[in-house]
Amino acid sequence: MSNHTMGYIALKAEQKKKEEDRQKSIMQQRNEAFLNSTKTTHTTIPDMRSAYQAVVDADFTPPEALIHYQRFTSGRIIDGPPNKKK
Repeated sequence: MSNHTMGYIALKAEQKKKEEDRQKSIMQQRNEAFLNSTKTTHTTIPDMRSAYQAVVDADFTPPEALIHYQRFTSGRIIDGPPNKKK
């Protein structure tokens, strides 16, 4: 084989290796992006005690229309005895 033929073969092998490395890099970036998108993000749980206490302190009595609507649209018991105060 001549030097030109060897040079051409080496050039084509180098081009093929660069293309394979580029494809491998693209796949690695896609895999990393996928793994980052599926990680669970942990957030702090908000303290709802004060909000719950405000609702309890409001002592809300639903109007008759709301009671009828709830009775019509849900299967829960809404006509039970009122909650006892602590």
